[in-house]
Amino acid sequence: MALLDEESIRPGDKSDQVWLEKMSKALGDNAHYKVAQGAQDRSIPQGAFKLVHYAGEVVYSVKDFLQKNTDTLFKDLSRLMFNSGNEVLKSLFPEGDESTWGGASARPPTAAKSFVASMKEMIEVLQTKVGRLGS
Repeated sequence: MALLDEESIRPGDKSDQVWLEKMSKALGDNAHYKVAQGAQDRSIPQGAFKLVHYAGEVVYSVKDFLQKNTDTLFKDLSRLMFNSGNEVLKSLFPEGDESTWGGASARPPTAAKSFVASMKEMIEVLQTKVGRLGS
């Protein structure tokens, strides 16, 4: 995900395909990461990558990944929702809590950072369940 953030904020021409190539160069040797090996390889669609994990194989198209990653949630919207009298809205926008901000110029969370945070939270929950199964 760091490569996605890096490519999203890099100046100049950016493309989903360039990001895929950089990711493939960085992760190509990883057994859990797969990408088409040339134009003739039909096992994985062009412009996509496959992650192999405990739940099976999942194919991700890189189309619009960069655009989606730069669609950040602006602080004023987050703050408005967090300060809402509606508890559901408040719980959905914890990043609106100004006391947690590192500084006024801090960049709002990208989709990649939000995804990583969500995955870490899921892993923590799963680890508590696994601990209970072993008892």
